[in-house]
Amino acid sequence: MNGDLDIYIRAPNGVSDSSKYLPNGVAYGNCPFSSPWMDVAQYNIWNPKTRSLLQNYMLSIASYADGIRSDMSHLLFTEEFHNMWGTELDAWGWKKPSDEFWLVALKNLKSK
Repeated sequence: MNGDLDIYIRAPNGVSDSSKYLPNGVAYGNCPFSSPWMDVAQYNIWNPKTRSLLQNYMLSIASYADGIRSDMSHLLFTEEFHNMWGTELDAWGWKKPSDEFWLVALKNLKSK
């Protein structure tokens, strides 16, 4: 793994495609029905470090606001995420998590 870049989806080694990846290999955000969103870097939701980071962001926001909007949140469901990013995840050896990110994150948020 590669330090802080591991919180993002990255191009498989040797793959360079400026329409899908930043120069450092980090993937642009995307969904199955559009072209890449070149103003967004794609988090790797299968990485426990990313999950923790995002949950901490949500806890911080919740200390100031009573609601959080997450656009395109369905893209983080395990199967949906694998369908979109399976090639990249497999190339770097990431394994499917045993739980859904949103179920854990919302449970943790509600408990605080």
